[in-house]
Amino acid sequence: MRKLKNVLGLLLIVLFLPLLIINIVLIVKDYINPNEVPDFLGYKPFIVLSGSMEPTIKVGDVVVVKKYDDYSNLKQGDVVAFKEEKSVVTHRIVAINDEDGQRHYTTKGDSNNIDDNFSVTPDKIEGKYVLRIGKLGNLAMYIQTPVGGALFISIPFIIFILYDIVKKTRSRNEQMEKEAELRKEIEKLKEENSEMKK
Repeated sequence: MRKLKNVLGLLLIVLFLPLLIINIVLIVKDYINPNEVPDFLGYKPFIVLSGSMEPTIKVGDVVVVKKYDDYSNLKQGDVVAFKEEKSVVTHRIVAINDEDGQRHYTTKGDSNNIDDNFSVTPDKIEGKYVLRIGKLGNLAMYIQTPVGGALFISIPFIIFILYDIVKKTRSRNEQMEKEAELRKEIEKLKEENSEMKK
């Protein structure tokens, strides 16, 4: 039982420690450069808020993109995340044009009927699509609500308190069992001693 607890504890550390480190780095980078989307080792996570890329990418998914210094190798069919006004959009490149010595990408959401009514230049690109994590964005958005935030903070404390109560109860029960065994042993020794005196 103790080995299982140790394995579970180690698993939790292995899972949550990297997430904690990544979150701290993202928060610090966001604080230092509030006008830039923070990254961790060149990777940027985004929560998908619209269904324009369904069924490939769904609402509530987290999309991870890789930041590059040079986007000249992008090709038709690649999915990219780019800044459009104050938001970040993740769409597929459907055409590439060079105008006035600058590359322009025409993009479109997979479920949209028409191309986006603007072109994307390399300086607007946040990164090339690497992977998606299904529905993780829903959890992240829920945590940002007052109720979700309170639950996110309080649940680990509740689990720790319950674990502590169970541990102390088990320890007390083990102590009581040892004391009961010791009393039996003492009674047995007393009986043997009284028989020897006879």
